[in-house]
Amino acid sequence: MNENKQDYWLGGTIPITNRFRSLSEQHMEEADKQSTEPKPPPNFISGFTNIKPLIELLNTTAKDKYLVKTVYNDQVRVQPTESSIYTIIVKALIDKNTEFHT
Repeated sequence: MNENKQDYWLGGTIPITNRFRSLSEQHMEEADKQSTEPKPPPNFISGFTNIKPLIELLNTTAKDKYLVKTVYNDQVRVQPTESSIYTIIVKALIDKNTEFHT
């Protein structure tokens, strides 16, 4: 880890150390592992009185690859975790003639 700088203009050598070098190397490895795939947009579903059929539909089409949050005025936000799941959920909602927007 010790590096010496030879050509110091006032003469002599200056010992240089970088005690944070290992942190930089770890950060680069973690950055390589991260996915660059963008997060898919949420679907907002409105006009429902019973959420159970929606949950059953989501479980059959995208098992454990979504998040559901109840928002205001009988609306639900469905957040898919993957882009491929997003398209599957949208197709299933269109097939059921569901009122929704992204």
